[in-house]
Amino acid sequence: MAATPHTVLVDGVTPQDLAAADVYPVVVWERGEPLEWVADHYRQLARFFRVAARDGDAVFMWIS
Repeated sequence: MAATPHTVLVDGVTPQDLAAADVYPVVVWERGEPLEWVADHYRQLARFFRVAARDGDAVFMWIS
């Protein structure tokens, strides 16, 4: 994740695109929030994984 900047995730995408694709959380995109919202959370997630890797911790994710 450290090698992938957040800009890659949102390149060519608008909040309207995300709302139309039903990307969670839809309410954020329907309000027209800026894509910087993604960047803030992406940075936090990248840090979480970096620290887990550094400490040798496993990360389990459940998406349903």
